[in-house]
Amino acid sequence: MRYFEIKKSPLVDKTYCFLWSKPRAVGIAGYMMAKGLPIGGEYPADVPWQMCKEVPGKRLPSLIGTSCNLLVVARPLKDILEQAGAPIECLPFTLLDHKKRVASQDYFIINPLGTFDCLDLQKSHIVWDDEVPGQVVSLRRPVLDPKKLEHAPDLFRIREDPHVIVLSAVLAKKLQELQPTPTNVYLDELEIAQ
Repeated sequence: MRYFEIKKSPLVDKTYCFLWSKPRAVGIAGYMMAKGLPIGGEYPADVPWQMCKEVPGKRLPSLIGTSCNLLVVARPLKDILEQAGAPIECLPFTLLDHKKRVASQDYFIINPLGTFDCLDLQKSHIVWDDEVPGQVVSLRRPVLDPKKLEHAPDLFRIREDPHVIVLSAVLAKKLQELQPTPTNVYLDELEIAQ
């Protein structure tokens, strides 16, 4: 099976809105959503999030790019990702335009929970911390291990870099078939070791 990384910060079309930083209402717990840690009850009931003023785009795409490693999608994409059967949090928020007016209440932060051991550590290009054994500084080129993928869910985060969210070909096909066609969704196919 093929697997794809979903890009969370595309800024290919500058007519689309963009989100900077994490929502302020979430506070310090915001890092949890980028790492796959459950935020649960720490997520406030009403979370406003304003479009980035430095990016003047106002159009609302299916996937809103962010600078903070969060996967932000419109309801139709959320509904597909929920079908993956993987443990996830779907956290609603109120999208505000550049003038702090409500632009939409139909977007969600998708937080796939936990991580999955899927890499071929020998073939992947990983920068390891010299001072902390086993600590990853950056994952430059992930190469998936076919044996580890035998029980992979359709949606997961890579253990060595939880910022990377991976979709199976099954889930990618469901996104492709969605009508109307999702906008601002970019998938990069990941290499699988031979």
